[in-house]
Amino acid sequence: MNRRDRRLKSRFFKNINAARKRTPGNLTDKPKSIKHTKKKSWPKVSIITYVYCTKNNSRWNQLQQNIKSISCQKYPNYEHIIVDDGSPIPLGKMIKKLNDPHIKYYKKDHTGITENTKTFNYGLKVATGKYLMILSSDDVHLPGTIKLFVNFLENNVKPVAVVGNVLHQRLSKSGVLISQKRMIRRESVPIRNALMKSNVVNACATMFRKSALDKISLPPDPTGFAADYDLWVRLSEIGAIVRVQNIVIKYRNFGNATRILTKKDKKYRYRCISYVKNTAKKRRGIK
Repeated sequence: MNRRDRRLKSRFFKNINAARKRTPGNLTDKPKSIKHTKKKSWPKVSIITYVYCTKNNSRWNQLQQNIKSISCQKYPNYEHIIVDDGSPIPLGKMIKKLNDPHIKYYKKDHTGITENTKTFNYGLKVATGKYLMILSSDDVHLPGTIKLFVNFLENNVKPVAVVGNVLHQRLSKSGVLISQKRMIRRESVPIRNALMKSNVVNACATMFRKSALDKISLPPDPTGFAADYDLWVRLSEIGAIVRVQNIVIKYRNFGNATRILTKKDKKYRYRCISYVKNTAKKRRGIK
């Protein structure tokens, strides 16, 4: 190869590399890692887990997996708030033995699913992070979830929340995987509008700003089972909720679910969802 050919070849590869740098990324790309290295530079994240453990519902085993999925991410600045809805077992002592300095344990009187709002709002009130997340006691984060969301919100100041997609798993009572499915949502309209039809935001796959939460009212008592639905609707009224296409959690359904739904339960859930939709329509002036 002569000197002229070498020069042309060098120029060709320079143009290729320059084009790659100019190509914009999209929300499905893996975000750039945060450049901060000191612990105090990382924004604080509050992960809220609500739990009710008995000797028979196996939630303690699932909760330990939940805790591990968060701690294994090695995010340096977070608090894991565990709100115990009056478990009849000494859950506080069991958690203390885990010796996890990030855990903040709170126990309240048992109110159950029919007064879910009280438990839900309790966790929101005690959270102190810049960003908040909710993770059910039987679900687990996938590696890198916290950094993924923090990176997005730190670099996109307008959205009030970011939501990912989930891997839905069905397991036996003993935890053996029966089936799983990637649940990928791609809204054709803004999430604000999509929420008026149904709850398209999975609470456990979402991170939202504490500053945005402070600007809205907490879900009122009648929202009950649909308290998280009400929260997303209210947040979407003051800013955008943006979806990234990453799978961020394992949304797990065990054979020993805490509660089997009766006709009465289904009516109660329908009533809660209807309340959220009707009050949202009034706020937005929709007939």
